[in-house]
Amino acid sequence: LYMGKPVLALPETGNFEQEINGHFLKESNCGTINEMNTISSEDIIDFINNLDYYKSNINRERLNGNKDAMKIFKRYLSDDTVQLDEEFQKQQRVAS
Repeated sequence: LYMGKPVLALPETGNFEQEINGHFLKESNCGTINEMNTISSEDIIDFINNLDYYKSNINRERLNGNKDAMKIFKRYLSDDTVQLDEEFQKQQRVAS
């Protein structure tokens, strides 16, 4: 998705992580999911026929959460964290 390409997901049966990713892929309307052992030529044709629709739903900016993650890290790594680290080190010295 990050490359702006729709996905036809074929998760391994019983692989929960792949099945969950497929579920959210379908919910996002950026692709579709089929079972590996039951996919048909009609399913593939349907996917190809809907490529423009899937592409229109892909928001590449939303897929890169690095900026948002860094904002959260910086918020939690404020001066309070330095004080907590100093307190932790003090406790470690007392314990040893």
